[in-house]
Amino acid sequence: MDGLGLLKPKKASWWISPNGLIAEAEDILARLQGEEGSVSCCRRALRSHLDDPTPASLGGLREAYGRIPAHMREAGLARD
Repeated sequence: MDGLGLLKPKKASWWISPNGLIAEAEDILARLQGEEGSVSCCRRALRSHLDDPTPASLGGLREAYGRIPAHMREAGLARD
């Protein structure tokens, strides 16, 4: 676990869909090219919604959250 230590699980099951791998790779490439990653975009949308909780800002938040690769959302591994 990056920055925390070594994790040696006794049993693990890791499966990421091909589309999930592509989405994560595209997100990493975007960040390497200086663009905003999906997690940063989602955090920005959350701050915007909290500052102005309207249906439009909620829609923007949902859209931004949907751009985070699903396997990163479910596992709580989203980092940017």
